[in-house]
Amino acid sequence: MPEMTRSSLLEAPLATVVGGNNAKQLQKAFGYETVGEFLAHFPRRYVEVGELTPISELPYDEHVTIVARVVNTSQRKMHSRRGFIFEVTVSDELDANGQQLRMTFFNGYQARNELQPDTVAMFSGKVSWYQDHLQLSQPEYAILDEAAEADPRPIPIYPASAKMPNRKIRDLMRLVLDRLTSEDIPEFIPQNLLESRGYVNRFQALLERHQPRRSVTGTGHATASPMRKRCSCCCP
Repeated sequence: MPEMTRSSLLEAPLATVVGGNNAKQLQKAFGYETVGEFLAHFPRRYVEVGELTPISELPYDEHVTIVARVVNTSQRKMHSRRGFIFEVTVSDELDANGQQLRMTFFNGYQARNELQPDTVAMFSGKVSWYQDHLQLSQPEYAILDEAAEADPRPIPIYPASAKMPNRKIRDLMRLVLDRLTSEDIPEFIPQNLLESRGYVNRFQALLERHQPRRSVTGTGHATASPMRKRCSCCCP
């Protein structure tokens, strides 16, 4: 990859950081051409993960997070309206007994494309009862390479497309953030004013927006925290 000076990082072509093929896909999907433009592709919401729970210990009617491997999938038409229900059966990756659980997605086009057998993912949703078994209905999920990747931090959900899904955007954003330093995002508010208002600096606000280290809200949407208040002025 071409060498970049620190002052030119935000103006650099995306290909210099994410590679030519990925840069072409980002340009086609969103029109981005530079590193700075891509950094302004903020998550539209976050999945609150919480503590990981074995399937064998799932509490009814509570919000849980599990790490599981897809065993099989099926699809059936809805009876009362147009559309389909995509069903996924998973086995627990945290429990040696491999307890299984069923999940349902209504008109789950994205889930149908992504949740193929043997896929490992972190699922988060509310436990409900259907017929004679517990299930998760419409759970949020993040695909993992392996169970060890499971992270209790909130998962950013980006505006995505069929050829540029959320997981790939997160991976590419991680490449960019790994190259970024505070020198690339200069601060324009005096330090004493930042401290008096309880604001973080622009660089930290940008990192927190893409990789939050703590709960964002109880609903999965961002709040007016000091970090969020800076986001309107932390865009590169």
